[in-house]
Amino acid sequence: MTRLALRAFVLAASSVVLVEVAAAGLLDSPPPTLPSGGTSRVVYRLGPVNHSPPDAAGGVETVVRCTNLSAGTIDIALEIFDQQDVRVGIAIRAGVGAGAAVEFITAPAAEFPAAQAVPGLPLVAFGKARVSTTTTQLGCEALHAIRSRNAGSPIRLSAVELVKKVAVGN
Repeated sequence: MTRLALRAFVLAASSVVLVEVAAAGLLDSPPPTLPSGGTSRVVYRLGPVNHSPPDAAGGVETVVRCTNLSAGTIDIALEIFDQQDVRVGIAIRAGVGAGAAVEFITAPAAEFPAAQAVPGLPLVAFGKARVSTTTTQLGCEALHAIRSRNAGSPIRLSAVELVKKVAVGN
């Protein structure tokens, strides 16, 4: 095999690998399997998502609150993706009753004691997330909890845009 042909083969093989890796992100990967076993679907996408624990420079965490608007019990999953579109964390809340609300957060925080933290999450700056469940009858909102450098200062809350992927009636 000539050197030029070998180089072309290596480039072609690399392209296939890169395309395969890129196809497994927020938009292309299947929704997670939920404990109830039903078919889950992505209902919301959001970003940016941040996870930077408090230090001398402050810190930012992302909080997602969802309410079950259906008449039945559901499971809800929050997946976190980094800047390279790789899933780096997931939290699942099973058995959310009709009308009940749940909170997810990128790290435990005293201001959100009932929020379920995403376990093992690395630092995330300008990541993305998606919310999946077995029903489209779900209402969600997201916030950034921004900590000041000054100890004892209250956190600031800033809204994060969510995009509903499906209509409520679907």
